Amino acid sequence: MNALVPVFLAIILWMVPFWGQAQDYDPNRLFTVGDLRVDLDSLKSRLERMDPGLYRYSTRKEIDGLFDSLSRAMDRPMDEQAFLSLVLLLNEKVKNGHTMFLPSDAEMAYRSTAQAKQLPFSVSIIDGRLYVRENCSVDGGIETGTEILRVNGLPAQVLLYRLMVRLVRDGYNTTYPKWILGQYFAAYFSFVFGRPEEFVLDLKGAGGEPYRRTVRALARDSIEYFRRSRYRIEALEGKGIVLEEKGEGTAVLTIRSFNPDILLSTYQQEYKQTMDSLFRLLEFRKISNLVLDLRDNQGGDFPPMRHLLSYLVLRPVRCILDGEESRMIEPAAHHYKGKLLVLINGGSFSATAITSALLEKEGRGHLIGEETGGNKYEISGNAEEVVLPQTKIRCYIPTVVYKITEGKNNGHGVYPEYYVAPEASDIGGKRDRAMEMAMKLIRGREGSF
Repeated sequence: MNALVPVFLAIILWMVPFWGQAQDYDPNRLFTVGDLRVDLDSLKSRLERMDPGLYRYSTRKEIDGLFDSLSRAMDRPMDEQAFLSLVLLLNEKVKNGHTMFLPSDAEMAYRSTAQAKQLPFSVSIIDGRLYVRENCSVDGGIETGTEILRVNGLPAQVLLYRLMVRLVRDGYNTTYPKWILGQYFAAYFSFVFGRPEEFVLDLKGAGGEPYRRTVRALARDSIEYFRRSRYRIEALEGKGIVLEEKGEGTAVLTIRSFNPDILLSTYQQEYKQTMDSLFRLLEFRKISNLVLDLRDNQGGDFPPMRHLLSYLVLRPVRCILDGEESRMIEPAAHHYKGKLLVLINGGSFSATAITSALLEKEGRGHLIGEETGGNKYEISGNAEEVVLPQTKIRCYIPTVVYKITEGKNNGHGVYPEYYVAPEASDIGGKRDRAMEMAMKLIRGREGSF
């Protein structure tokens, strides 16, 4: 694994390991209390030995206390899902976005089978409320933007709390865990609450009237069928790094990942060649206003990040203050000198947060959107996989800490200069308020540069 690459959720949560594991796997297998405590002790020992940032946000006493509480909660045999639900509570104390706890390979393989069913919705979380973004159930009458009030009798606010305390985040930031839920709600629901056969949903329609629907859990292939039949799904090929001209000397450059392997295998793009050609095009087309869209970019590795920064900075700048990745970035021959606006949100993590922090430090561009999911001051990397001996749950533990910028770590990401968050009425792609703000700034409607 490369230096900074987080465990990409899009791959981990949807990967299909060796098929034989799915055939042999029993999701209802119970592990003894002794087995569970062996795994918990193994995890604690590995974290203490491997993670140099383990006590960055919580004291040893606090983390030891949580491990003791988890051990006491293991007072009966549990299946893998119930044990994972307890282990995930470590995220709220460790507060390290590169520390992750995920199901076993066998469980992940099982998720690809027709027997494994889950909630057939994707959601949006806005102002602490839960909304339907995509309805992929058999019942096509539940519309995008419908508010979910309860799931199987559990109020949405309680449901969100129980999920949020189990999700990864960097420090005290909450935009990253909310972003994760917006992308992978069904998966994390099953991690924490298991896999009900059906879901009783209390909903609120557009007119404010409450009503109830019961929907069946569906297998992944059925969910994908309804998703593609009801919603326009854009092909990913060739769109990892994309430049769109908007006229009048304005262009939008979207970068979905800084992972060179993802860019090449998923999008068929080599990052260096692609960026070189696009920035030469910006110069040739005399683009004077560039919107850099880094939203939903979970990061990747240092080389693509540094290569982008070489085209954006106006003077030499140090990237990472110490360690083997510390080096100066010199402006590239065809570096961009015009006005720059950068769109960020909770999905802007890892290398993307570093990029945002350095641009902010250099006063290069105006940041628009929401706080980045990745920390502004320091970040962990070089995660190693640890498989727990009994349940085979996979744990990713970082082994290096990188200092990004000077200053005391306040446990937060990079804040935007112009805060713009989605609203409930925007669900389904009806509006892009952050992009609208960028265009207003370019046209001089919200003040000058």
